[in-house]
Amino acid sequence: GAMNTKKTSKFQTVLMYVVLLVIFIGLFFLLRWFYSTRTESTYTRPTSPVEVERPEVRKIQKDVTFSSYVSADSIIPVTPYVEGTIIEYYVKEGDYVKEGDVIAKIDPEPYELQYEQATSAYLGYESSFQRIEKLYKTNSVSQQDYDTVKAQRDAMKAQMELAKLQLSYTDVVAHASGTVLKTVSSKGSTAIKGTPIATIADLSDLVVNLNLGEKYYAFFANNSSDISITVTRPSSSYSEKLTTTASIKSVSPYVDPTSRNFKLYLTLDNPEGFTPGMFIKVNIVLDTKEGYSINRRTIKLDNSAYYVDEASMTAKYLDLSDAYMNEDYVLLPSGYEDKSFISKGQNSIFSGQAVSIVEGN
Repeated sequence: GAMNTKKTSKFQTVLMYVVLLVIFIGLFFLLRWFYSTRTESTYTRPTSPVEVERPEVRKIQKDVTFSSYVSADSIIPVTPYVEGTIIEYYVKEGDYVKEGDVIAKIDPEPYELQYEQATSAYLGYESSFQRIEKLYKTNSVSQQDYDTVKAQRDAMKAQMELAKLQLSYTDVVAHASGTVLKTVSSKGSTAIKGTPIATIADLSDLVVNLNLGEKYYAFFANNSSDISITVTRPSSSYSEKLTTTASIKSVSPYVDPTSRNFKLYLTLDNPEGFTPGMFIKVNIVLDTKEGYSINRRTIKLDNSAYYVDEASMTAKYLDLSDAYMNEDYVLLPSGYEDKSFISKGQNSIFSGQAVSIVEGN
């Protein structure tokens, strides 16, 4: 009985292995059939739609803009030479005056009295001198007496002329033609010797003074006659933008060692509409180049751009780090004049990626 049991167990084991073998062979043929009947598919790289722009010939300018103020080249204070009460004040701000026009009148009465006194004293000494001179010619008086009286007469004459001059100074006059920028006095106020009562400027000769960094010094010192400069009064609610060209009047001969700045003096070519103290913007062209260019917005933050290789319709990388550019355009190196540069979609593609060109809005 034990012998039969062992034979039965051995038979069952062999049968199990045979069944497993049949199962594995069946799975093998089933998998082989599955793969042989499956449709093969290949990976296709996605195509990115992009918009493009063609290079155009442009003049590209590098420029800088500064803020400043207009001033008159010559501002002349009207200053009285004598003191007293102003009894007439003839001008107001904005008036145009000519050289020699009376700006104000100081009360002349004290100076008239002073002149009358000096005149009377002079006439008295003149009479005495004439008598002494007659006696001197007949040797009736000494040389010393003659010289003494003559010196007294001459001194009184000088006093009279000084009094006359001071009387003339009661008419305070303009010493240059121009527009009254500022009135700092009025009728009834006191004129103080040496203190201005008005300010006059020649508005046909307006200037702008700029403080520029040292890095610009050589540029302006070497090219002062060929630089394009534009002065602009910005527009406001009540006035339109006003623009004129400007010329370099002079370049300061030294750089301030403390601020590392130097002064640049400009003259407005057409000062009409500008006035001293007015806020303006000064645009100075530093350099200009011409050639095929693309829009600055086309290039990425790392100063690279992508163009389309039309043979393979893929994107190609171009490094423009060393290209000449301003805020608006980038000058292309030679050989890229006929390329189509990706203007929209360039930030999400890579070199060699398949692209399709679509029309922009």
